[in-house]
Amino acid sequence: MPSPNEKLAESLDVLEALQQGNRRVFRSDDLSRVHRERLVENGFLQEVMKGWLISSSPTQRPARAPRGTRRSGNSAHATANERFGEQWHLSPEQSLLLHGERTVIPDQLVVHSPKAMNNDIKLLFGTTLYDLKSGRCPRPQLSR
Repeated sequence: MPSPNEKLAESLDVLEALQQGNRRVFRSDDLSRVHRERLVENGFLQEVMKGWLISSSPTQRPARAPRGTRRSGNSAHATANERFGEQWHLSPEQSLLLHGERTVIPDQLVVHSPKAMNNDIKLLFGTTLYDLKSGRCPRPQLSR
């Protein structure tokens, strides 16, 4: 019978495979219940919101991300795609910041979508994701 350390090592191998390509945000369904619970219990994953997890360090759990912390916009993108399909866009200000390659975590990220429910979802580090119901999405612009 495997020891607890061997079981944790197996779960960490599963997490390492998921993290290929710098991925740090996962759907709960990406892991089996056993691996997910083991990794959360040992501090290697944290629940961001129902159904979504983020990689974390078991030795460091800040209540708020330090100012200047840089993260990829991929987590918001993955979450919005999963919830709204292709019918969403960021607020114009936040979109410009991302296009300008500024990836500091904002206190609030506003996602516009016809499928939104005007929810303010509390996330880690004192941040929120606000999904704002809007009539329709702008048409994609063709790049020149």
